Amino acid sequence: PIPNLLGQIRLQRLLIAEALSDAQLGSEAEAARAFRASWNLNASLFDRPDTISQTVAMSVARMQVALARRLSLDPDEWRKRLADHDFRASVLRSIEVEMASRFRILFQGPSLEDRASRTDFIDMARSLLEAVRDSPVSDGIADRFSPKLLHSGEPLSAGEVLSQIALSNIGSLVRRADRLVVDMELTDRVLEAKSLRAAIGRWPEEIPDLAKSQMLNAH
Repeated sequence: PIPNLLGQIRLQRLLIAEALSDAQLGSEAEAARAFRASWNLNASLFDRPDTISQTVAMSVARMQVALARRLSLDPDEWRKRLADHDFRASVLRSIEVEMASRFRILFQGPSLEDRASRTDFIDMARSLLEAVRDSPVSDGIADRFSPKLLHSGEPLSAGEVLSQIALSNIGSLVRRADRLVVDMELTDRVLEAKSLRAAIGRWPEEIPDLAKSQMLNAH
């Protein structure tokens, strides 16, 4: 069953506001405690197989990675934590699960039309999932993985109609994941700088591999 996501969002806002308030008041230990509670709560959604949970997890994670740059956290610990989960992969898994659940709606009869509809659904879904797997991180338009791009203009079969409905939000989900990947990358750079500062006693003049990015053509 899907957890109470609305309740989680409300609680997350409270925890993040508390962490920010504590940090502004100089209560760094309390801020770190609230931040850790927020992170652990959100981590319970990371591997859930439904797209709505993945959407909520990514929305909260974006708030968290922005806050992590401002708090006095252990940079080495949190760099590892940020790298622990691959949001792009978990989003893809949730899309695959949604695809499978929608596939069950199709008629399971032995007629040629039923079998053709199932084949059309599987072919279009597979093409889109492969496109996501093979695509680099990008801030491109949301419809770059739209099922409509694979439509030849011929009348749609039942399977093609259902695949367009089932996967209509794939572009938006992937773009959310990609933007989070970039946000986490930026936060990792900030935490790396803090780690170097702790090691050498001053802010570093440069950060190794700073110009590299997971986003295509970004520096």
